[in-house]
Amino acid sequence: MYGYRDNNGKKEFFVLHRGKRDVVVLTGHVGDHFINETLEQAAKREVLEELGVEPKNIINLNFSIPVEIKENNELSTEHAFLIEIPNKDVHFLEGDERHKWYSLEDLSGVLTYPNQKEPLSKIKQFFDKYDEFLKNSVSAIIIREKDNKVFIARRKENKEFSPGLWETIGGRIEKGETAEGALKREVKEELNVDIKSFKFFGNYEYRYYNKLFKTFIVELEKEPIPDGSDFEEWGWFSEEEIKKRDFAANCKERILDYFNKNKKDN
Repeated sequence: MYGYRDNNGKKEFFVLHRGKRDVVVLTGHVGDHFINETLEQAAKREVLEELGVEPKNIINLNFSIPVEIKENNELSTEHAFLIEIPNKDVHFLEGDERHKWYSLEDLSGVLTYPNQKEPLSKIKQFFDKYDEFLKNSVSAIIIREKDNKVFIARRKENKEFSPGLWETIGGRIEKGETAEGALKREVKEELNVDIKSFKFFGNYEYRYYNKLFKTFIVELEKEPIPDGSDFEEWGWFSEEEIKKRDFAANCKERILDYFNKNKKDN
């Protein structure tokens, strides 16, 4: 598990120094405490147990490596996860190992085991792609005035970005495209419906990557009909229902800001 924090725009990775020679990233086992535990659930549990903090984001890098266990000559499979942790100096709770923070560029030179170095190129590709994806984006807070609910959708578990998390509809602004044009295109592509009206709501910086979401309040011409290719489930939800769900990026912040502003205006 490649745990990292964003320290003033710099991504720093948590690494353990075990004894005199071993320098390793966090590791763990699936199903230690729960039957039918998923990989994502195991990654979250291990971070909580080993560092005592709730992960901010868990990304399955879809990178696995067979590893020989010398004690019993069996083969095990290691799955690489990118774990965003809070920007503070956490400590390893399950031993007396020292820890240090390293840049992604420095990791290859300090990690002891080749199998832990293999996913580093995938992590670099992920960050390059993710930063570009978030660079110029639009976000639609889709409202239904008759019952004061907002439309959200939950990403499929196999998605590279924020799998299984809820989000507003939106996406990046293509080259030569206006924010308004991107908004209409994204809603049409993802929900198979046209926009009835829209109003600019505000710019939201995604604080961990210093990116900007141009956010709009949107009403639709008719009921949305997602084709199911990107989303596991979707629907209209009240403010209280929104608060109980886990969201990608800062989607929840944007939606709750809308509800709060709506209360003041009315």
